[in-house]
Amino acid sequence: MISLAFILPLIGVVACLALSRFIASQLIGLVAAATLLLSAILMATGRFAHGMPRTVIDAVWLAWNDLSWRIALIVDPPGWSMAMIVYAGGALGLLSVARALPSDLRGFGGLFAALLLALVGAAIGVSSSSLPVLAFALAIVGIAWFAALRASGALPGSDAPLVLALTGSFAALILLAILLIERADPAGTPPILIVAGALASAWIVCGLPPLYSSLAAAHLSPAALATLAPLGLPIIGIAVLLRLLPDHLALLDQTDLSIVTIAGVLAFVLAAARAVWSSSLRQIVAAQLSAQTALIVVCAGCGHAAFVSVAPVLAIHGLLSTLALALGVAALERRSGNDDVTMLTYHPESALHVTTVGVVLAISSVAGLPGTWGFWARLWLFDAAQSSVPWAIAPLVAGSSLLTLALVAPLVRFWRASAPSALPRRVYLAEILPPGIGILLALMGAFPDAGWRLIQLTPVSSYAPYLPGIVGSIASAGAALLLIAAPVALRRARERRAPSQDERLSSVLAPDTIGAAVAGLAWLAAPALPEATRTRLADTALRIRQGLAVLGRRYYLAAVFVALIVVILVFAAG
Repeated sequence: MISLAFILPLIGVVACLALSRFIASQLIGLVAAATLLLSAILMATGRFAHGMPRTVIDAVWLAWNDLSWRIALIVDPPGWSMAMIVYAGGALGLLSVARALPSDLRGFGGLFAALLLALVGAAIGVSSSSLPVLAFALAIVGIAWFAALRASGALPGSDAPLVLALTGSFAALILLAILLIERADPAGTPPILIVAGALASAWIVCGLPPLYSSLAAAHLSPAALATLAPLGLPIIGIAVLLRLLPDHLALLDQTDLSIVTIAGVLAFVLAAARAVWSSSLRQIVAAQLSAQTALIVVCAGCGHAAFVSVAPVLAIHGLLSTLALALGVAALERRSGNDDVTMLTYHPESALHVTTVGVVLAISSVAGLPGTWGFWARLWLFDAAQSSVPWAIAPLVAGSSLLTLALVAPLVRFWRASAPSALPRRVYLAEILPPGIGILLALMGAFPDAGWRLIQLTPVSSYAPYLPGIVGSIASAGAALLLIAAPVALRRARERRAPSQDERLSSVLAPDTIGAAVAGLAWLAAPALPEATRTRLADTALRIRQGLAVLGRRYYLAAVFVALIVVILVFAAG
């Protein structure tokens, strides 16, 4: 069944391309979403019916003298968890994209084919611990996202599609270089070199500062497409960290681990500052994903035992919370037509009563409030840091405060959009998706022991974080129920006082002012040349190109003849 779960989306890619001209694109998108949902069901059935791990393929890819490289796709519990997120989250994202298209539009089958290819490539990559498979997955997903953005027609003249393709290819080259170095001298390869290569590859595709621009490029696409961005290159980068680091972290000394911790803390603080500075909801979602990925790097600096136990928890939480926020932003932009956090005017057609519940739960989880899965993930990370790198606690708390403050503005934006209206309430299908993921985060927060055992990377007997007893479980469940019920109760209380149609906020949002104060840190997350400098460089390049064009027209034929004479002389001398 698990093998069929990887084959079925590939069949869907061919079907989307073949039926693009004959069937409405919205229907093709719904079929593509159903294909991924069926694949998720097959993955779940395969695990609970046959157990883990399951070998899908294990064959020799390349042999040279005494060396051989194997392609292995062996699905284990953490790989299964991440593949399930790709398939289930991809189905929700494709559903959001399909619902955003007109019902009679045709010719966009290539868009869904490219998205399906990117998602199945990501699922194969996160399920495998083989370096060749991870490298191929990065390259394929990058190219598939390039094709998807081009097919959507949403970014004409933008460099974002090319940035994604080059990002995936460059990260794949780094992994292949690691493979060659490790195979050339398996016993003598320094472990810090493998760790540095894995971190560099993940740093690029996950958009960690100062390389945030690669992640921001994916979130320049429309909000419906941006919901799938975390399930592309970033999730494979996270899988690279989870697969490659555990075997080598135990071989590093404390100095090397401290360097890794410093890099992760700096990336976390800069990404949080970028989130505070951003005014686009999509960019805020991207920046908080970068910040949560940086926490995985911090966890790597805490040592092998903490990483194999806590890092999968941080990864799963980061992906789920980001998916819930991205789906919420897509629903808001569908109603209001923009994702600008400063657009706080009341609009009766933008009521998002159901979506706001899911966004509140997701933001609460990212902030680490009790009753959510994010609370336990942050608690276990702080426990690991306190025992190994206690000096990192203070900057982590500061970065967490910035990240929480960055999410206040989106919370206000959604809460404002859920204002009462005299018009009939209409709830679209895409608007009930964020509450589903938010409730899942609350359930995992209420029962952390079950959630941890579901996604653990090592056996329970090797290392286990703090798990609550019966009293702690009851308190966690109560906090989770409170977080679920609070938005509904507050909204009903707010209905008693309907705001006027011309009501406006007269004050400036605190995150906006603090974002201006940390603009320097935000720039460090994605350094860019000033506009005047870029204009001068473009003018210089244009003059050089014009000069070379003049010389090329005059001397091109002479250069060809000279080259031909040189070739003839070389053969004559030989």
